[in-house]
Amino acid sequence: MARDRAYIMTFADEDGEPYDFHLSDDLKSHGTWESIDFKFSLPQSYFILIWRRDGKKFTPTEANYVTKYIRDDMKDFMSDGDPSIKYQTKILRKMADSDRCLIVAYDRMKIPEQYEDWEEFAVYMNEFAEEQATEISKPGSQHEIEEAVFEGRLDPLSSMNQLEEGFRTRSVNYTGCKIPSDDVLVRYYVKVQKKKFGEAGKILANHYGIASPSVDTSADLPGNTYVYYDLVNQTIVLEPSKIPEFYLQLPALLLGFFRYLSHVKDWKFSSEPSESMERERKEAERFMGESIQKLLALGLDPRIE
Repeated sequence: MARDRAYIMTFADEDGEPYDFHLSDDLKSHGTWESIDFKFSLPQSYFILIWRRDGKKFTPTEANYVTKYIRDDMKDFMSDGDPSIKYQTKILRKMADSDRCLIVAYDRMKIPEQYEDWEEFAVYMNEFAEEQATEISKPGSQHEIEEAVFEGRLDPLSSMNQLEEGFRTRSVNYTGCKIPSDDVLVRYYVKVQKKKFGEAGKILANHYGIASPSVDTSADLPGNTYVYYDLVNQTIVLEPSKIPEFYLQLPALLLGFFRYLSHVKDWKFSSEPSESMERERKEAERFMGESIQKLLALGLDPRIE
């Protein structure tokens, strides 16, 4: 269970907005270090907040060990492994929540402006992290997959190889795809506006003469990802909570739908699977962009609901 894990980490940006989480039984484990390597080196990275979940306090030795690892690791990352490159950024640390929370920050230990003090910041972030813990600890969750990869229990290329194999076996050369007709786009617009994403997908599918896609809006997608096409289950996965604005949901579903359409039509964009995947991505963006431009031309501006 989620509560069985001894530590929970929250990765947040400079404004104190969390963007990822990690559960761990051992702060010295390879999986935990790899998670820090990956998640604290992202462009938005600024804070790591680490809590003990057994009610005990961090010992100075434990806090020093973790901070030193992060400092040495970020130094190596920033210099790209070249010792001749001087590393300027500081890695600072602070204890909070009666020494049950270790806060590590880049460069400056500046509290996000929406919080009165570090205690309030730590307590709020802990509550938020615990809300996420149950979801990210479920078997098959993105967190569990990442941890398996980081600890060497899962080949990180296996899913990519499976995806490339799917493109390799496609047989219909792609010759282009016109955007939906005006009336179809208008009906699609109305359905997305009403948050009826499945019905919106059905309208597009009927236009192209294919079966309606499954649209899953309950999944917890990793990081900042808000739309994804599940090739195996032929499902458009959309996380509306990450993009609550209508003007963002409208193009997001179009991107997911084009991937679904491409899969059903068995379109091949290149003889090389990796290139075919990249071209499909660009065509999906074109399809989405032209559809949005057509809606604007019809007087339907999703920025003005």
